[in-house]
Amino acid sequence: MPEPQVLNSKFFGVPQHRERIYIVGFRKKTDFNFPAGNKRIPRLERILENRITDETYFLTQKYYDSLILHKKRHKEKGHGFGLHILNKKGISNTLVVGDMGRERNLVRDLKSDIAFSKNNKGLRRLTIRECARLQGFPENFTFPVSKTQAYKQLGNTISVPVIKAIAVNIKKSLQEAFKQEDLQFSNTSKLQNIDLISI
Repeated sequence: MPEPQVLNSKFFGVPQHRERIYIVGFRKKTDFNFPAGNKRIPRLERILENRITDETYFLTQKYYDSLILHKKRHKEKGHGFGLHILNKKGISNTLVVGDMGRERNLVRDLKSDIAFSKNNKGLRRLTIRECARLQGFPENFTFPVSKTQAYKQLGNTISVPVIKAIAVNIKKSLQEAFKQEDLQFSNTSKLQNIDLISI
Protein backbone atom coordinates (compact mmCIF):
# COMPACT_ATOMS: atom_id res chain seq x y z
CA MET A 1 0.00 0.00 0.00
CA PRO A 2 1.35 3.49 -0.87
CA GLU A 3 2.35 5.73 2.02
CA PRO A 4 -0.36 8.24 3.06
CA GLN A 5 0.23 11.65 1.56
CA VAL A 6 -0.61 15.21 2.60
CA LEU A 7 -1.91 17.17 -0.40
CA ASN A 8 -2.83 20.85 -0.49
CA SER A 9 -5.86 21.90 -2.55
CA LYS A 10 -4.13 25.11 -3.64
CA PHE A 11 -1.92 23.05 -5.96
CA PHE A 12 -4.96 21.56 -7.72
CA GLY A 13 -6.63 24.60 -9.26
CA VAL A 14 -8.54 26.11 -6.35
CA PRO A 15 -7.42 29.18 -4.36
CA GLN A 16 -7.73 27.56 -0.94
CA HIS A 17 -5.06 26.51 1.54
CA ARG A 18 -6.39 23.08 2.48
CA GLU A 19 -4.00 20.36 3.61
CA ARG A 20 -5.52 16.91 4.05
CA ILE A 21 -4.15 13.39 4.45
CA TYR A 22 -5.08 11.06 1.59
CA ILE A 23 -4.80 7.28 1.76
CA VAL A 24 -4.98 4.99 -1.26
CA GLY A 25 -5.10 1.21 -0.88
CA PHE A 26 -5.13 -1.73 -3.29
CA ARG A 27 -6.03 -5.34 -2.61
CA LYS A 28 -2.90 -6.51 -4.40
CA LYS A 29 0.55 -4.89 -4.50
CA THR A 30 0.23 -2.13 -7.09
CA ASP A 31 2.58 0.66 -8.13
CA PHE A 32 0.99 4.02 -7.42
CA ASN A 33 2.14 7.63 -7.25
CA PHE A 34 0.13 10.48 -5.79
CA PRO A 35 -0.39 13.41 -8.18
CA ALA A 36 2.12 16.23 -7.77
CA GLY A 37 -0.32 19.03 -8.51
CA ASN A 38 0.49 22.35 -10.11
CA LYS A 39 2.74 24.98 -8.52
CA ARG A 40 0.73 27.71 -10.24
CA ILE A 41 -1.86 28.82 -7.68
CA PRO A 42 -5.03 30.64 -8.81
CA ARG A 43 -6.10 33.86 -7.10
CA LEU A 44 -9.11 34.20 -4.83
CA GLU A 45 -10.57 36.98 -6.99
CA ARG A 46 -11.20 34.37 -9.69
CA ILE A 47 -13.98 32.69 -7.69
CA LEU A 48 -15.68 35.76 -6.18
CA GLU A 49 -19.20 36.66 -7.25
CA ASN A 50 -19.68 40.04 -8.91
CA ARG A 51 -22.63 41.51 -7.06
CA ILE A 52 -24.08 40.19 -3.81
CA THR A 53 -27.68 41.21 -3.16
CA ASP A 54 -28.28 38.99 -0.12
CA GLU A 55 -27.53 41.21 2.86
CA THR A 56 -27.28 38.24 5.25
CA TYR A 57 -23.75 37.62 3.93
CA PHE A 58 -22.65 41.02 5.28
CA LEU A 59 -21.57 41.47 8.88
CA THR A 60 -23.48 43.92 11.05
CA GLN A 61 -21.38 46.68 12.59
CA LYS A 62 -22.13 45.35 16.08
CA TYR A 63 -20.97 41.84 15.16
CA TYR A 64 -17.86 43.17 13.40
CA ASP A 65 -16.93 45.21 16.50
CA SER A 66 -17.33 42.09 18.67
CA LEU A 67 -15.00 40.17 16.31
CA ILE A 68 -12.35 42.88 16.67
CA LEU A 69 -12.53 42.58 20.48
CA HIS A 70 -12.43 38.77 20.22
CA LYS A 71 -9.28 38.90 18.06
CA LYS A 72 -7.67 41.44 20.40
CA ARG A 73 -8.28 39.21 23.45
CA HIS A 74 -6.73 36.22 21.73
CA LYS A 75 -3.77 38.25 20.49
CA GLU A 76 -3.06 39.36 24.07
CA LYS A 77 -2.98 35.68 25.08
CA GLY A 78 -0.55 34.92 22.26
CA HIS A 79 -3.10 33.12 20.05
CA GLY A 80 -3.68 33.70 16.38
CA PHE A 81 -7.45 33.19 16.52
CA GLY A 82 -9.97 35.64 15.19
CA LEU A 83 -11.27 37.27 12.06
CA HIS A 84 -9.15 37.42 8.94
CA ILE A 85 -9.75 39.65 5.93
CA LEU A 86 -8.55 37.93 2.78
CA ASN A 87 -6.32 39.40 0.11
CA LYS A 88 -8.15 38.90 -3.19
CA LYS A 89 -4.82 38.46 -4.97
CA GLY A 90 -4.03 35.58 -2.61
CA ILE A 91 -5.95 32.52 -1.46
CA SER A 92 -8.47 31.67 1.23
CA ASN A 93 -7.85 29.98 4.55
CA THR A 94 -9.13 26.43 5.01
CA LEU A 95 -12.91 26.17 4.93
CA VAL A 96 -14.03 24.64 8.22
CA VAL A 97 -17.27 23.78 9.99
CA GLY A 98 -18.60 26.31 12.49
CA ASP A 99 -19.50 29.99 12.57
CA MET A 100 -16.08 31.29 13.62
CA GLY A 101 -14.51 29.38 10.75
CA ARG A 102 -16.40 31.60 8.31
CA GLU A 103 -14.94 34.69 9.98
CA ARG A 104 -11.47 33.44 9.02
CA ASN A 105 -12.47 34.04 5.38
CA LEU A 106 -13.91 37.56 5.16
CA VAL A 107 -13.72 39.68 2.03
CA ARG A 108 -14.09 43.42 1.51
CA ASP A 109 -16.85 43.88 -1.05
CA LEU A 110 -16.89 47.30 -2.69
CA LYS A 111 -19.12 46.31 -5.63
CA SER A 112 -22.31 45.58 -3.74
CA ASP A 113 -24.83 48.37 -3.18
CA ILE A 114 -25.39 47.16 0.38
CA ALA A 115 -21.70 46.85 1.25
CA PHE A 116 -21.49 49.78 3.66
CA SER A 117 -25.07 49.70 4.90
CA LYS A 118 -24.20 46.86 7.30
CA ASN A 119 -20.64 47.71 8.46
CA ASN A 120 -18.15 50.50 7.82
CA LYS A 121 -15.62 48.20 6.10
CA GLY A 122 -17.95 46.57 3.57
CA LEU A 123 -17.03 43.15 4.95
CA ARG A 124 -18.89 39.98 4.18
CA ARG A 125 -18.53 36.23 4.46
CA LEU A 126 -17.88 34.08 1.41
CA THR A 127 -21.14 33.00 -0.20
CA ILE A 128 -22.23 29.37 -0.57
CA ARG A 129 -21.39 29.51 -4.30
CA GLU A 130 -17.93 30.95 -3.60
CA CYS A 131 -17.24 28.21 -1.04
CA ALA A 132 -18.41 25.61 -3.57
CA ARG A 133 -15.97 27.07 -6.09
CA LEU A 134 -13.19 26.94 -3.50
CA GLN A 135 -13.87 23.20 -3.21
CA GLY A 136 -13.94 22.75 -6.99
CA PHE A 137 -17.64 21.93 -7.40
CA PRO A 138 -19.15 22.62 -10.83
CA GLU A 139 -21.39 25.68 -11.20
CA ASN A 140 -24.55 23.59 -11.64
CA PHE A 141 -24.01 21.72 -8.35
CA THR A 142 -26.62 22.84 -5.83
CA PHE A 143 -27.03 22.49 -2.07
CA PRO A 144 -30.79 22.06 -1.40
CA VAL A 145 -30.37 22.71 2.32
CA SER A 146 -30.20 25.74 4.64
CA LYS A 147 -27.18 28.03 4.49
CA THR A 148 -26.00 26.69 7.83
CA GLN A 149 -26.11 23.11 6.57
CA ALA A 150 -24.50 24.07 3.24
CA TYR A 151 -21.59 25.74 5.06
CA LYS A 152 -21.18 22.60 7.20
CA GLN A 153 -21.18 20.34 4.15
CA LEU A 154 -18.64 22.54 2.37
CA GLY A 155 -16.43 22.68 5.45
CA ASN A 156 -16.52 18.89 5.77
CA THR A 157 -16.02 17.95 2.14
CA ILE A 158 -12.81 17.33 0.26
CA SER A 159 -11.77 19.32 -2.80
CA VAL A 160 -13.12 17.78 -5.98
CA PRO A 161 -10.01 18.49 -8.16
CA VAL A 162 -7.74 16.72 -5.66
CA ILE A 163 -9.91 13.58 -5.67
CA LYS A 164 -10.17 13.71 -9.46
CA ALA A 165 -6.37 13.86 -9.80
CA ILE A 166 -5.97 10.92 -7.38
CA ALA A 167 -8.64 8.94 -9.27
CA VAL A 168 -6.84 9.52 -12.58
CA ASN A 169 -3.63 8.09 -11.07
CA ILE A 170 -5.51 5.14 -9.55
CA LYS A 171 -6.94 4.36 -13.00
CA LYS A 172 -3.47 4.50 -14.58
CA SER A 173 -2.06 2.21 -11.88
CA LEU A 174 -4.88 -0.33 -12.31
CA GLN A 175 -4.59 -0.27 -16.10
CA GLU A 176 -0.86 -0.96 -15.80
CA ALA A 177 -1.48 -3.73 -13.27
CA PHE A 178 -4.09 -5.39 -15.51
CA LYS A 179 -1.73 -5.10 -18.48
CA GLN A 180 0.99 -6.88 -16.47
CA GLU A 181 -1.47 -9.61 -15.40
CA ASP A 182 -2.61 -10.12 -19.01
CA LEU A 183 1.03 -10.34 -20.10
CA GLN A 184 1.81 -12.92 -17.41
CA PHE A 185 -1.33 -14.90 -18.30
CA SER A 186 -0.43 -14.76 -22.00
CA ASN A 187 3.15 -15.95 -21.35
CA THR A 188 1.91 -18.77 -19.09
CA SER A 189 -0.55 -19.92 -21.78
CA LYS A 190 2.23 -19.95 -24.40
CA LEU A 191 4.45 -22.04 -22.12
CA GLN A 192 1.62 -24.53 -21.53
CA ASN A 193 1.06 -24.83 -25.29
CA ILE A 194 4.77 -25.48 -25.84
CA ASP A 195 4.69 -28.20 -23.21
CA LEU A 196 1.69 -29.81 -24.84
CA ILE A 197 3.32 -29.70 -28.28
CA SER A 198 6.53 -31.25 -26.96
CA ILE A 199 4.53 -34.09 -25.39
